[in-house]
Amino acid sequence: MTPLPVELLEAITKIVKHDGNPDLFSLRLVSKALNQISTPLAFREIVIKDSVKSARAVAFVQRCDDSLRSLVRGVVFSGDEEVTDTFAEDNREALQIVFSGLGKFDNLKTLKLVFYGWFVEEDSSVMPEDPSHYLLLQRQIFRALSSSPPPESLVCLTMENVISMPDDIYLNADFHRIFTGLQDFSISTLSDAFLSLEASYDFWQEPLVEFWAASMTAVVRACTGLTSLTIRSDQNVGTFTELSFDGISMPHLSSLILYTFSLEDDVVGFILRHKATLQHLKLVECSIFVSEGGGFTRPWHAVFSLFEAELHNLQDFVFDAFFDAKSLADSDEFKRKSVLRYTRQDPHIGWGLMHLDLEELPTANLDLSALESLLAVVKSRRSSPPLEK
Repeated sequence: MTPLPVELLEAITKIVKHDGNPDLFSLRLVSKALNQISTPLAFREIVIKDSVKSARAVAFVQRCDDSLRSLVRGVVFSGDEEVTDTFAEDNREALQIVFSGLGKFDNLKTLKLVFYGWFVEEDSSVMPEDPSHYLLLQRQIFRALSSSPPPESLVCLTMENVISMPDDIYLNADFHRIFTGLQDFSISTLSDAFLSLEASYDFWQEPLVEFWAASMTAVVRACTGLTSLTIRSDQNVGTFTELSFDGISMPHLSSLILYTFSLEDDVVGFILRHKATLQHLKLVECSIFVSEGGGFTRPWHAVFSLFEAELHNLQDFVFDAFFDAKSLADSDEFKRKSVLRYTRQDPHIGWGLMHLDLEELPTANLDLSALESLLAVVKSRRSSPPLEK
C-alpha cells in the first residue's frame, strides 16, 4: 500500500483540529505517520472542564514524560456550566491538584480561565457566609497558582467572570509573581449588577468597593511588563468603585482596552502616562460623572483634545466599541450622541448611576466635533510609523 503524502496527512489533521473534533486523539492511533503529525496539535491546547473526569484526564497528561508535556502551549479552563452540590467539592479538589501542576508544562504560553457567568452569591452587600461553589473554586484555583506558579514561559493570561469579592490572595506576593512576567493580561469581572435596579433603598456594596480599591489595584500594579491590558467591568469603575492607577506605569504598554470606566483624572492620567508606547486604545461604555451640582472634572471634548494632543503614537482608537472614523461618519445623529455618556447618581437609589440627556449639557456639539477630530487624526497616522520616544 502506497503511503499518503505527508502534506495530505497534515491537511487532514488540521481539518480535524479546526473542527474541534475529539477524534483528533483517535487519529493518533491510525498510523505512526498520523500519530507523529497529530500529537503536537492534539496537545497544543488543553481544555479543562469543571468536573472530576476532566481534571483527572489533565492530571494524567501531567504525569506523562516531558516529550508529551512539552507540547502543551495553552490551557483553557471552561467553567461555564452549572455544577450541582453533589459534585462541587470533589470537582474543586481535583481541579486544585491540576492547577497546582501547571508548572509541569514547561512551554506553556497562554492560560485562559473562564469562570461561571452568573452571579449567584446570596447577598452582595456583605461577604458571603456560605460562598457558592463558583466563588470557592475561583479562590482555590488562585491559591493553587500562587503556591505552585505556572512556568516562566507564560506570557498571556485571560480571566473571565472573576467574581467581584475581595480576598487575601489578591494581596499575596506569590500571586503577584504570576503577573510580573505577563505581556498580555485580560480580565472581566462579575458582580450583582442588577441589584441597584431592583433596590428601593440606599445601600452600599462594600465587597465590590474593596475588590476594586484593594484587590484589583494590587493585581494591576503587579503587571509591570505588559504590552496589552484589557479590563472589563460590569459596573461603573471610577465613581463609587475605584481602581487606583496612581503611580502605575507599564513601560511597554501598546494596547489598552477599558470597559465601563468613568474617565476621571486617575484614568486619563494613566492613559497619558503611556503616550510614548500606546498605539491602540479602546473605550467601551465609558462615561464622565456629573456631580449633583452639575460639575465634572472635564467634559468629553477636553478628554478627546488631550488624547489628540498627547497620544502621538496612537494609530487605532475605538470609542464605545461601535465607532471608528468611518462608521462614526456614516452613523445617524442619535447613534453619534449615544456614545457620549455622562452619568450622575440616581437620586432614587443612592448607588446606581443614570445617564444624562445630552440636551441637558452645553458640551454636546463640542464633544462630537472633538471626537470626530481625534478619529480623523488617528486614522491619518495609520500609514505613518510611530514616533520615536
